[in-house]
Amino acid sequence: MSADFIRAIHEAGIPINDEIITDGKLHRAHVDGDKAGTRNAWYVLHDGNYPAGAFGCNKRGISGKWRADQKSASFTQADRDRFEQERHARAEAQERTHSDAAIRARQMLEQATRDATEHAYIVRKGIQPHTVRVNGYGLLVIPIYSASTGKLQTVQMIDADGNKKMLTDGRVSGGCFPFADMPDFWVNAEQRIGICEGYATGATLAETLPTVAMFAAFSAGNLLAVATALRVSFPDAKITLYADNDVNQIGQRYASAAATAIDGLVAIPPIAGCDWNDMRGAA
Repeated sequence: MSADFIRAIHEAGIPINDEIITDGKLHRAHVDGDKAGTRNAWYVLHDGNYPAGAFGCNKRGISGKWRADQKSASFTQADRDRFEQERHARAEAQERTHSDAAIRARQMLEQATRDATEHAYIVRKGIQPHTVRVNGYGLLVIPIYSASTGKLQTVQMIDADGNKKMLTDGRVSGGCFPFADMPDFWVNAEQRIGICEGYATGATLAETLPTVAMFAAFSAGNLLAVATALRVSFPDAKITLYADNDVNQIGQRYASAAATAIDGLVAIPPIAGCDWNDMRGAA
């Protein structure tokens, strides 16, 4: 029964491989190809004399129903064609939205002209700004470039108190900030690469390890995408994922998964609840 239910979900265009629970309750599942850790699919499956269920994926705008007495696929070819057309239309709309955000990001970078050396966040973290500048509202404006193409995707803004905000509708996935102002950065990248989560953590590591080409990925969930792209560009480099030592293990888990995927290494601060910038302060 579960196999038939999963087959119907797959045919609808939602490839999941989670174990199906037949308790009549709502469950979420990871969709193959989506960002690691996400659970964009949902399903409900009732057992008994007349097994039936429902499923869907909010990200893809797909939903459907299934009954055990259906002898053939839950969807016709026309249904599957329609699902694919709708998926393609959503992807095109998302790409236009991301492109518009990239244009706004470029404008914001051009308007950020003030030196950031004395910005309260930079001073408190004990780091250098690394080409990042401040806009007229007193915000650090950090560019986020595609790890695959090098093109600007979006920006992150940080205020004096350390509050962070991503540009609305900007593409963060697969994006990073390279600390390319460090000496011999791209030469070093051929040999040693470091990837971490936050900007301040990356700045700390770049200044502490000047022979390592350091990249900030901005979140634990983005480590895998950035690491995979950099492995393609630098196939012979030794790549280390510099994880946060999160109490809930999120940073360590995502860093380990990324390292495994690209044959890399993981480095974790020795103190629970700390990142590598915190360790500078603890030294």
